[in-house]
Amino acid sequence: MSANNSKLDRENHARIQYLLALAGTTFSGVADRLSISPSAVCSASLGRYRSARVEQEISRIVGLPVSEIWPGRTPSKKQEDAA
Repeated sequence: MSANNSKLDRENHARIQYLLALAGTTFSGVADRLSISPSAVCSASLGRYRSARVEQEISRIVGLPVSEIWPGRTPSKKQEDAA
């Protein structure tokens, strides 16, 4: 991952954190709902790895499609099937 992509991921991560705060929750709140660790949610938000479950839960909470939260990402097979 280049420095540019890393910066963009961190900016988007901060944006996601802000959107969750507006919705009244945090990365820890998402983690609790999914019974996973907060670090797993943060890693998915940063783009370190993909998690359809995390992406879909954040999408549901903030009321935006996954493609708008993570622009440029192709939907996972699970997300395509859900659409």
